Amino acid sequence: MCAAPAAMDRRNVALETHLMTKPIALFRSYLGACLGRAIRGSLLSALNWASIVGVAVVGAVLKYWGFTITESHGWLDVVEWGLIYLAVAWAIFFLVRLIFVAPFQIFRETEIQRLQLQKQLDNREIRQRVLNLIWDLRKRGVQIRNEFPVNFSNWHRRVYEWRDEVLNAAGVLSTNLRQQLETLNETHGYPTDIQIVGELHGDEHKLDLGIISEILRRLEKYLERDL
Repeated sequence: MCAAPAAMDRRNVALETHLMTKPIALFRSYLGACLGRAIRGSLLSALNWASIVGVAVVGAVLKYWGFTITESHGWLDVVEWGLIYLAVAWAIFFLVRLIFVAPFQIFRETEIQRLQLQKQLDNREIRQRVLNLIWDLRKRGVQIRNEFPVNFSNWHRRVYEWRDEVLNAAGVLSTNLRQQLETLNETHGYPTDIQIVGELHGDEHKLDLGIISEILRRLEKYLERDL
């Protein structure tokens, strides 16, 4: 009877341990990134500026302590002082890059990544809203097509208002989709059970039915990709 509470306690302890160690792991990762950037940049800078920065700093420190730099008398002295200047210059550039440059670089890159991710999320949200609109337009197009146009002029106007809405929405998703819906090189007919109006507007009615049906067919083919 005590097995379940004991198992729950172990899971709680594991969760608390994970929550406590995660910030530490993130800090270690951040510090490692800063150290890596500081090391990579500081060595090259030290090699370029050792003769100026290293000599200036070493000379200033020795003068502060009451010492003076004597003239080198052999190649070993030259190498020794050169290494000292290089080490001092590297330490300075390393600290500067570690404290100031590396954190700024990481922040800038992180901010760029955040903005890119936010843009992607915004684009996905916009795309989904447009897809939802197109689904609604598809439903409305089917309803308009299947209606019997008692007032043909009014029905004809609604057909082309619907077509314009579809083209505008399609253009947000894809320019190619809009072009495909805007210029219909052919139509594949319409449902045979739709009643056609009298002779006065019969040909226009058939043409509109073909246009709506073809737009719906191409639109549905595009929407099938997201199913």
